[in-house]
Amino acid sequence: FFFDFCQRAKRKIDNMPDIAAASSIRGDHSPASIPMKGKCDVCTKPDQFQGHSHLKCKQCGVLVHELCYGLNPKGKHDPDFICLACKCIGTKIEVNTPSIIGGCGEDMGKTREFMTQMERPKECVLCNHHEGFHAMHPLYDSHGPEGRHYVLPQTGDLAHRKEKRLAWVHTLCASFLGDYFQTRGCVYGCDIYGNYDHDDESDDEEEDENDAFCYYCGKTGGEILCCDGCVKAFHLDCLKVEDVSSLPDPWYCPFCESFRKQVEAKGAKEFPGGKEERGSGYPSDSDAVARFKIGTKVSKYFLDEKIGQKRPFAGEVVNYFHQRKRYRVRYDEDGEEEDLTENQIAKIQGLPHEKIMNVHHFVIDIKSEFIKGLRNLKCVICKSKNGKLRIPVQCTAGTDHVLDCFPDSLRADEKDRKSGNQGCLHAIHVGCARWKAREKYARYKGKAARLCYYYPGQKANFEEDWDGKTKIITKDPKSNIFCRTHCHEIINSQLMTS
Repeated sequence: FFFDFCQRAKRKIDNMPDIAAASSIRGDHSPASIPMKGKCDVCTKPDQFQGHSHLKCKQCGVLVHELCYGLNPKGKHDPDFICLACKCIGTKIEVNTPSIIGGCGEDMGKTREFMTQMERPKECVLCNHHEGFHAMHPLYDSHGPEGRHYVLPQTGDLAHRKEKRLAWVHTLCASFLGDYFQTRGCVYGCDIYGNYDHDDESDDEEEDENDAFCYYCGKTGGEILCCDGCVKAFHLDCLKVEDVSSLPDPWYCPFCESFRKQVEAKGAKEFPGGKEERGSGYPSDSDAVARFKIGTKVSKYFLDEKIGQKRPFAGEVVNYFHQRKRYRVRYDEDGEEEDLTENQIAKIQGLPHEKIMNVHHFVIDIKSEFIKGLRNLKCVICKSKNGKLRIPVQCTAGTDHVLDCFPDSLRADEKDRKSGNQGCLHAIHVGCARWKAREKYARYKGKAARLCYYYPGQKANFEEDWDGKTKIITKDPKSNIFCRTHCHEIINSQLMTS
């Protein structure tokens, strides 16, 4: 009998697939080739969902996708990953005194002290759920280099006293509020230096303007004539021009005219006709000292008419014009070109999947009047309100922001829009909806119903095969939250269609 058992065991082992060999055949040797078990603490999706890799903290065991945790996706499992909440245990952390959300004006950063995080944080200032280990980020008092970890003051009486302590937020709560249509931008992530993402279009427009001073005399004021081929500007007197109406439109300065003659001498067909095309005829200066080299990879967002939304287009620097200090960028897909300043190149440098800022901490814009109104609402789950920094949000039902995967009955109809109906008025803390509701509030037909949905989007360069064709997916983060009534409506709809 024992001999037969050993033979059967041997046959099983011999017939088992060789994982290493299979990986070798696929050409995949990365640690992420074997999916990690468990679900992300932020989006609840498994490892490799839409190309996102899991990271598991080797101290507390919390699972997060790289992008969900605000990290630049690398597509690999890091066995040495330690979350920020665990990494801070036992460390001295510098804080501003006084520690005030939004900073303390000109005095900010003048006086500081150190505090030690004695244990792994569980308390989130944005919700009323303070149990269990979850993905967390520090909350800072302000963005910028002077911002420091925010300090919660001492609260409660002798029986329930909480000493002053460092403030933390659930990564889910902060990310959700930063994206949700009601609270978008009220909570935002910063890198370790205090920098945060913002719309650069206004900066680009300002950088594209002409100089405010005369190129010849260096003085401002007076009637200035701007060149349509570069950023230079000139006084009419310095140019010895009496009648502006006698000048051609577009008008090019003497320097651009000199370049034009060089271009025509080299056989160019025509000189560019305006600032939108300016520079396409300029010769480059091979001896110029440029910050970015020819071949530098960049990615910039443009409207893709096929999908009806903005997405990143990859390109590279193909030329540098010393006289105008402009870089020529050519985009890969359509071959279009544009000339950008050094600052503009710095903002778009890198491939699309490298353009994600590593989030080190979050900041709250507490001055928003709308946020002040939301803080006065009572959460239908924990029944609390007027928390100093807790921000409940209203149920998504009855608005135009309901995700496509949910029943149409949850969306606002034409009657609601005409009447100005604001949708469901039930208010909920994000953390309470995700974790606290499971205890009692969200139980339905014997199961814990899901109230909170958050998806971090997809890597900008993520590709998947769909119906035999490759499509590039660039979905933005999505967030929905529902009260118990509308959550039950979702479940009933799913039961009917299954």
